[in-house]
Amino acid sequence: MKVRIVMVVAVLVACIAGCRMGPKGPFCQSCAMPMDKPELFGTEADVSGSPDYCVYCYKDGKFTEPDITMEQMIDKCVKHMVEQKIMPEEKARSLMTKYLPHMKRWKKD
Repeated sequence: MKVRIVMVVAVLVACIAGCRMGPKGPFCQSCAMPMDKPELFGTEADVSGSPDYCVYCYKDGKFTEPDITMEQMIDKCVKHMVEQKIMPEEKARSLMTKYLPHMKRWKKD
């Protein structure tokens, strides 16, 4: 879990810094984690890899926390970032609030 949160923070910091190249690879469309290894991809009902979601958010064709709201996901990620002393709560919350709404799971059409 610690690695996951560190990776999410790295992506968000790169976006804020205006990194032109950005991190490589797909990102989980629920939590924004980069999925740069096959084992980080979630699975569909037929056990094939999900192209959109990570193993922590999606398994067997279903979200691992189907009823979690975007606000609860933000709270969950912020809590881990603060506990791991990655950044202060205010900064972590600002980053997650800015970027999570753009992920496929949370995006409103």
